[in-house]
Amino acid sequence: ELAEAGAVWAQEALAEAEHALARLDTSTYGWCEACGVPIPFERLEAMPAARFCVACLGRRPAWPR
Repeated sequence: ELAEAGAVWAQEALAEAEHALARLDTSTYGWCEACGVPIPFERLEAMPAARFCVACLGRRPAWPR
């Protein structure tokens, strides 16, 4: 079970990284997918694949980070 959970986590992390790379190609990286404001550099530095600003993430905690 632990190995399976680790594999699921790794697949999710890879998907998030691929999504971030795709956003680089479309010049949308660094912008919140929900409200369109720039995601602060500090958040991107801590979590490079962040898709949402902290405010939007707080409104929908079930969204991917």
